[in-house]
Amino acid sequence: MWLYDGSDPVKLRRTKAVPIAVETLLQPDDRFVALAEGQLRYRQVGSGPAVVLIHGFASSLFTWRRLTPLLAPDHSVYALDLLGFGLSDKPTRADLSLEGHGRRVVQLLEALDLWEVTLVGHSMGGVVASYAALADGQRIKRVALLDANFYQRNGPPLPMFPPLPQLLARRFYSPAGRAASLRRCYADPTNLTPEVLEVYLAPTRTLGALDSLAAFLATPGPATYAALPPRLNLPTLVLWGQQDRLWPLADGLRLARDIPGARFQAIAGAGHMVQEEQPEAVAVAVRHFVESRCK
Repeated sequence: MWLYDGSDPVKLRRTKAVPIAVETLLQPDDRFVALAEGQLRYRQVGSGPAVVLIHGFASSLFTWRRLTPLLAPDHSVYALDLLGFGLSDKPTRADLSLEGHGRRVVQLLEALDLWEVTLVGHSMGGVVASYAALADGQRIKRVALLDANFYQRNGPPLPMFPPLPQLLARRFYSPAGRAASLRRCYADPTNLTPEVLEVYLAPTRTLGALDSLAAFLATPGPATYAALPPRLNLPTLVLWGQQDRLWPLADGLRLARDIPGARFQAIAGAGHMVQEEQPEAVAVAVRHFVESRCK
């Protein structure tokens, strides 16, 4: 297996793969909620109206590191790792569909007794946030969708059978695979420093990470999630990086049109990782959205 040597994101060395214990990666402010299908890691900072941050595919709460401190002075900010990602449990037999992830977000809100919640979902996390909002319109009052893919094809056109999911998971979680995919996510690829890549890589080396990703990739799902936006009947903010090379700006404009009463804002100087490249602009937009309390 290819493992990153900590010096250069494209300089690799071959070595024996040894799983990393999750305990060695935990930080003092990490907390866990035990759900029926596994434990979810989360962090909480600040006080005020609850804002829950949901990361995208193969990511973790690390992606919110620049946004969280900007919201914390006047919001109670929760960032979580979805099941199978980050330092949350990595099962293979749970419901790993995006609807299943949305259901677990609702369970997290119930476990933490959160109300009047604003969900902020990035990329795949935007679809998860939408499923959660459709499942619980009492606790969840607003949704902010950041560069969320509802329209482009998700996954392969045909069902995947072993060993293809395992091979794809191994390839994607290799340092070369992660570096290539992440580099495309930034308007300025120099934001992917060796240190940032290493933090993204570390959870992929934990026990069960490859098998859980393979199970996720093999989970049946719709070709697109275009049917969801018209069903979102709650205040919604759509934010999009103007230089997003993964999902075109036109998708963001379409998303705002398809969601009744949604607001749209393009963020200059940002690619797909809008919350990492322009956290100040995102924080201002989210804060105004929460405080406005209307569509």
